[in-house]
Amino acid sequence: MARAAHAQLGLEIVRLMPAGDPWQKRDTAVTDATHRWAMTVLVAQEEEWLVADDVEIKRHGPSYTIDTITQMKQRCVLILGADTALGIPTWHRGGELVDSVDIAVAPRPGISIDSVELALGRGVSVLDMDPIELSSTRIRELAAAGGEFSHLLTRAVWRYIGEHELYGTA
Repeated sequence: MARAAHAQLGLEIVRLMPAGDPWQKRDTAVTDATHRWAMTVLVAQEEEWLVADDVEIKRHGPSYTIDTITQMKQRCVLILGADTALGIPTWHRGGELVDSVDIAVAPRPGISIDSVELALGRGVSVLDMDPIELSSTRIRELAAAGGEFSHLLTRAVWRYIGEHELYGTA
């Protein structure tokens, strides 16, 4: 998604921001923020236009996207999968968020862009790319089951997961 958005939208940089305390996952086991931050840094090293940003990791309390956007000094493009974009109206101050950013959406299997635009009440930029069937949940499942997932990540992140025995790997 980052590569497509960078190329197609003419973005100078793409910021990768892991949530510090993802409020929507309160009832789910979440990988420790230090590991998620370390993997974000590794990914950002792959391209000079990628920037790892720890603003949400440093923030105390729940990570709300609207709080991060409010801190930005210029209008931003929020880059999401279509499935995630569908849920924005349920987010903390979701309506305000929709009005505060431009939204770029990566196709997901089974999710129509029309349904995303209807949910958001506005148009979105659609990234010209094959629908993404991959999710972080799927990577964690493959790792826990001892499945092959090295082709789904950068080599550095794949190694990090193994070295730190994340998601049941060894």
